Amino acid sequence: MPVIGGSRAPEESTWNADGVWQRQAGDPPVYVPKGYSGSADESQGSFVTDKRDKKRFFIPSGGAGGISEAVLRNDAYSNSGGRP
Repeated sequence: MPVIGGSRAPEESTWNADGVWQRQAGDPPVYVPKGYSGSADESQGSFVTDKRDKKRFFIPSGGAGGISEAVLRNDAYSNSGGRP
């Protein structure tokens, strides 16, 4: 999982090269862990928002797809320009 920073959000093919995240409908988009089939709402987890382009990463409580919640959160922070 690459670490991406800077003032401009990179293309999805760069920050999601490992295919950890899948896009759901929305503008700005919401990304959930690949294979996650639950609802992406705050009763099921939390969100990390990219300040550069406002895309949101949903972090399910307990993780998903064999990836822990902590790893997903760290990846979301890395791909959204850093911690809030």
